[in-house]
Amino acid sequence: MLVDINLIEKKHRPNLFWFVLSGILIILAVSLAIFYSYYTSIKQQEAVLNSQLIYEKQLNKVKQNIPIDKKQQAILDLKKAIQWANDYPISTVSMLKEIITLLPERGFITHFSLRDDRTVQLTVQFDTSNDAAYYMRHLNQAKFVRDVKIENITTADMNASDQNILPRYFAQYTIILNESYLKNKNGKEE
Repeated sequence: MLVDINLIEKKHRPNLFWFVLSGILIILAVSLAIFYSYYTSIKQQEAVLNSQLIYEKQLNKVKQNIPIDKKQQAILDLKKAIQWANDYPISTVSMLKEIITLLPERGFITHFSLRDDRTVQLTVQFDTSNDAAYYMRHLNQAKFVRDVKIENITTADMNASDQNILPRYFAQYTIILNESYLKNKNGKEE
């Protein structure tokens, strides 16, 4: 009989269980890493979208407030205009007609301005300085005038060639109007 003696060790086959287990663990670790990175990127996108949403809401509020402010300002302006119209029922045309009817025959208005405090600045051209005094006396007697002042009287500069032409006098008047008379008169005309 023959005895077979093998002094070389037999190769052991690796245990398949450990390979499969380590493969599963590696796949699980990689999938967990991918899932975690995906989860964090979704959270970051959500945070960005939330901040954009908040920004858009604030922008909408600002946009909505601007037209409201413009509308409110327009309403206030309209109310001021209505109040001004109610406070200012003086008919400038009728007042100007009365001022003109008091002028002497050769008197001409060269400048007229009506201020908010119911004063009239008036510049009138006359042929003589007596006409300026005559006009002031008639203004003082007028019912629509509370007070009148002559600010100054000037003579127009004449050239040497204009010796045959009479000088022109310019009188500047400040007239304070009698509002109650003008309002009553305007109310009766309507």
